[in-house]
Amino acid sequence: MRGKIRKRLARLSKDGRLARHGLIEVADHYEVRVHTKIKICDSPAVAILEEADGASDTLIVIGVATRPSEALLFGNTADQSLENGRHSLLIVTS
Repeated sequence: MRGKIRKRLARLSKDGRLARHGLIEVADHYEVRVHTKIKICDSPAVAILEEADGASDTLIVIGVATRPSEALLFGNTADQSLENGRHSLLIVTS
């Protein structure tokens, strides 16, 4: 079990580093300051909102996978961040 968890965390960490690198390149191009952080916990939405509150951030960017449906579904993390947060939220799909 631990081996599976370690492999998944390693993949998530690699994916996060790649996404963060792309974000920083775009921000540098437009001369915009960004703050990124990778944090793994039981409740991603709570971690995101706590981090944003502590840093006085004004915009949270969350990547989501699209889900085919008649309703607009973003997933638990985006939904909870949207419902419970007081910051602007940009939801990005690929």
